Amino acid sequence: MFNRQKIVINILDMLQDGVSSLKLQKLLYLYSEENCSKKRLYDFVPYNYGCYSFTLHKDQIKLEKEKFIDIQRFNDSRFSFISLNKDSEIPKITNVVKQSIKEFIE
Repeated sequence: MFNRQKIVINILDMLQDGVSSLKLQKLLYLYSEENCSKKRLYDFVPYNYGCYSFTLHKDQIKLEKEKFIDIQRFNDSRFSFISLNKDSEIPKITNVVKQSIKEFIE
C-alpha cells in the first residue's frame, strides 16, 4: 500500500463520519499544499467544482475493492459519500504524519 493511500485512510479515520468525494478531493489538495513541500501526495488539475486528482480517484476505487473504505454512490455519478470501513485495520503511519493530519483536521 502506498503512503498516500495510508494517509487517505487515516484522514477518513480522523473525520469519523465520512465525507463527500468532492470534499475529500479538496481536503487532500489542501493537505498536500500545507504539508508536502518536497513531494506532493497527489497532482491536481482545475475542475468544475475546484480541484481534481485522477490518481486520488483511482486510489479510492482500489481502497474500496480492498475493503478499506465504503463508497456510497448516488444517482448523480459526480457525487458520492466516502467512509471508512469499520471492519478494516487502520494502516500504520509515522507519528509525525499522524500529528500533521490531526492538526490539519482540527
